[in-house]
Amino acid sequence: MGRMTLARWRSFYLRHYGFLLLLLLFVSFRLLAILLLRPGGFIANHPGIEYYYAWGLTGPMGYTTYENLWSVYPPLFPALMLPVFELASRIPAWSEPRLVFHTLFTLELLLFEIGNLVLLYRLASKLAMELPPRALATVAPDAAWQTLRRSPLLPPLLYALLFAPAYTMLGWFDAMPLFFLLLGLDLLLSRWRGAWAGSAVAVGLGFLVKLTPLILLPIAVRWLGARLSWTAARHEWFKRGAAGNLLRPALYAAIVGAVVVGVGLPLARFNLELALSSFRANSIRPPWQ
Repeated sequence: MGRMTLARWRSFYLRHYGFLLLLLLFVSFRLLAILLLRPGGFIANHPGIEYYYAWGLTGPMGYTTYENLWSVYPPLFPALMLPVFELASRIPAWSEPRLVFHTLFTLELLLFEIGNLVLLYRLASKLAMELPPRALATVAPDAAWQTLRRSPLLPPLLYALLFAPAYTMLGWFDAMPLFFLLLGLDLLLSRWRGAWAGSAVAVGLGFLVKLTPLILLPIAVRWLGARLSWTAARHEWFKRGAAGNLLRPALYAAIVGAVVVGVGLPLARFNLELALSSFRANSIRPPWQ
């Protein structure tokens, strides 16, 4: 049994050696960035992490999010961020008052970033298996370029070397909703039976972190077979066994809604008025552009 496990791990190591090496470099780069780089620079000197720090300071003032304090973000994000602030506040400050919170919170974000890199590798591997060689030959006749294009290492390599994701991790929490979006997409494309239901759970949780992961919902409905046409409405929507049957798309949307309500309301302390505060805030504030 032990030899079989060792042989399995050895096979996994040899098969994914390139990605494991990339993952090690990715983590070490971001760990040193967390400890040594200050977010903001000379242009954007007000990263979101400053707001999260100020948000945490409202607790000792007697304000509790979703109890007597509204939130600009859905309830899962403060549930992941505020406990980190409470832990950081118990550690004596050194050098800079925000140092401990910044370090601990970005370490939490690093876990999501690692998940993002792994999911990009998984999605690229699925794409490489399904993409026919002839499709690449028409775009890139050179054999070496075709090999590079087909390699599942290329997308995670680009993500790891791009400056913007690393810079964003140091000042904003967008690695969290991106993780749930990629996880939902990976499960949606999975061949495992029932994985699409897990995708719906991921979309619901992502929506409770930030609104953007909900963009996967209409994509999933279409992927699961739903078509918007009179022909589909007459012959497929309600016909059992038809490719365009609405059962799975409806269940997918229902699971997303159940997760949003079932997880979001308890996190919002069942305060419906404050639970909807993030939606009202996003509807009235101007776009970043």
